[in-house]
Amino acid sequence: MDILDRIEQAMMAEERREKTAHFPSECTACIRQVWYKWQGNAASDPIEPASLWRMGIGNAIHSILPEYMKAAGFAVEEEKSILFEHPRLTKPISGRMDIIFKENGSWEVLEVKSTYGRGIRSIRESGAPRQEHYDQLVMYIHMGDFKRGHILYLGRDDAYRTMFHFGKSEETAHRFNNLLNRFAMIEHYLKEEKVPPREFTATIRDGEIVPKFQHNRQEYKGEWQCNYCRHAKHCWANVLAQMGKFMGEERIA
Repeated sequence: MDILDRIEQAMMAEERREKTAHFPSECTACIRQVWYKWQGNAASDPIEPASLWRMGIGNAIHSILPEYMKAAGFAVEEEKSILFEHPRLTKPISGRMDIIFKENGSWEVLEVKSTYGRGIRSIRESGAPRQEHYDQLVMYIHMGDFKRGHILYLGRDDAYRTMFHFGKSEETAHRFNNLLNRFAMIEHYLKEEKVPPREFTATIRDGEIVPKFQHNRQEYKGEWQCNYCRHAKHCWANVLAQMGKFMGEERIA
């Protein structure tokens, strides 16, 4: 085994840790996908080393920001772990905030998202953060009882940058409650030993999940969550075993 293989084997091993807590990053993920993780099921679509390298590059970009913030006069703590327990849940929520910093005497939380291509273009065009990133920030605001939280987007390819700011409010409290309900729902299915329903729909053609297909001049397009899910082949096994075109479990042709 050469040096690169050894490095990538170690990277892959990090991805196979036993799950012992809910994660804020999973708060809006498909409930069935998260259920598979709690069950300890090996991913049917394992992450590729190239994807781990891309994530590593993103983390490296994140690591330079605290030094810039310190130079700007902020008191900064990075990679701050947080553990949160709630009476509605039997398992804790464990997270790691990118950065917390002190502003006007109060600590605030900052999540950093680096992306490129279509990802950063969609942020630029919409003028709003992605829903899952907002929800993750809401989790941290209320888990850590912060008055304010921020999301910073950095474009890896063009250095585009923009920041979104949110204060703790009735709106964020309501959203936090809804997200806690999702974690409680996962625990319900685990306790009952039942497979939760799918929350997203895949387009499937001749035993393969595809982004989209056409039939009789009509386009059928699956949801991106299924295209990138690492448990998709487990989830859609009953349909993947058949030939033909399917929108979810509905046969189109």
